[in-house]
Amino acid sequence: MAGPNGEQRHKGQSKAEKSGGRRGCLYTFAALCVAALAVAFSGLLQSVVSLAGDRPNGATTAAWSGLEVYAKPVLSFVGLNAQLDHFCSTNTFIHLLRDYGSLLGLENSTAQWNQAQKYYEEQRPIVEQAAKNFDLHGYWDGMAEVPLDTSLIDLLALRVTIMKSKMDNEGREDFRIEKDKCDMLQFLKRNDFPIPQVFGVWRDTPANFVEEFLSKQAVPSNASWPVFLKSCHLTQGVEDSVRKLPSREAMTTQRSELTRYVEQKWNRHAVDVDRSFARDGNALTGVLQPGVALQANYPSPNEFKIVVLWGRAYLAYDIENEGVVLRDGTFEQGSRARPYGTGLPTPITEIPHMAWLIEEGHLERMWRLAEVTALAIGIDQIRIDVFIRKGEPEAINVNEISLSSGQPNHMHTEFMAKLWVEPHVRRWPRSFPATTPVHLMDFASGEIPNQKAVLEQWDPTWRNAV
Repeated sequence: MAGPNGEQRHKGQSKAEKSGGRRGCLYTFAALCVAALAVAFSGLLQSVVSLAGDRPNGATTAAWSGLEVYAKPVLSFVGLNAQLDHFCSTNTFIHLLRDYGSLLGLENSTAQWNQAQKYYEEQRPIVEQAAKNFDLHGYWDGMAEVPLDTSLIDLLALRVTIMKSKMDNEGREDFRIEKDKCDMLQFLKRNDFPIPQVFGVWRDTPANFVEEFLSKQAVPSNASWPVFLKSCHLTQGVEDSVRKLPSREAMTTQRSELTRYVEQKWNRHAVDVDRSFARDGNALTGVLQPGVALQANYPSPNEFKIVVLWGRAYLAYDIENEGVVLRDGTFEQGSRARPYGTGLPTPITEIPHMAWLIEEGHLERMWRLAEVTALAIGIDQIRIDVFIRKGEPEAINVNEISLSSGQPNHMHTEFMAKLWVEPHVRRWPRSFPATTPVHLMDFASGEIPNQKAVLEQWDPTWRNAV
């Protein structure tokens, strides 16, 4: 029979035991942090061979601060980064910012939400009309039963889930229009969209690419440097899979590093650790054939990431100035690393270092190119990234596209979701047969969605800008 002391120990913990338990939790957490850092630095999570080149300015990793470089691997390793990303994109989070942001030093948070709502009310009739005249490619259907108050991040997750279902049940791989950079570039090139020149795509072996690249077979002798090396099958920003190569000579001296970098990326399967819908997303990218593309540089670029809803450009994110540009010619200051804005809309004409965007007519050309691209794809929601150059409005080019953008949209996020889902629920768009997979569509066949609108809005002055 147990004695009194034994009974006491069985009923409750002593102070020493409680203290030891707390220490154990702290030690466990510390061990997880150390392990995450060790994984990050040892290369098991994501190690990138050093090259003489650099990341493009618009790359996700280029926006990380010194602290984020260390914090993100830890958060990802313990499974928190995706959850934080998801929550910060919900309507609940937006409403918390709206109602209590001032307590956190965000003095304009309520006014920002009110301005976003006002902008939505101005744009909604235009988007409604666009949706009622829109040919929706059948691949993008399946959202007619979604609640109207669904958060944007949940709509993005649903889109990925539907694409996964269509791959499993119908063998559809139309997602390659974005998930495979090389298929995306070939679609844009085949259909004469203005893009920086694509020198080639290699899908056989890393060794063959390196040999052709260094033996001057890959890049024409009259081409300008630097050039960009892109992995076909790694599209997520966290994969850090684009490099700016300064010159052939520099890469020749780094042949072993170049070979190891290409091999490393070639053999990697995308792991989208930063998104809550990573499981389905990874299943899509898991079937892609590895490879690389070489693309010309776009000199002196200013990049804008434009959200298009039902063929109507809604807003753009200005990478250089880190803020949102609206159709009414205003700019909201923000930060690429934060989901919220820091200032109220200001007319661009009143911002000296940005006024040229209006004066030279860049904004209208940006909206137009983004809209034509989305119309040709027959898609309800997409992000079209474009390059422009000061002093040359006609030199606008498409850089890439995104189906599941993680860019900051400030208080507009909630209203973008409404405009995306409402036409589905109201059944406003026309249905376009999904006979031809999206990534294989060819204007020459005459069978593309929104063909009349594309031809009417196509600008013959668009050109590849080198």
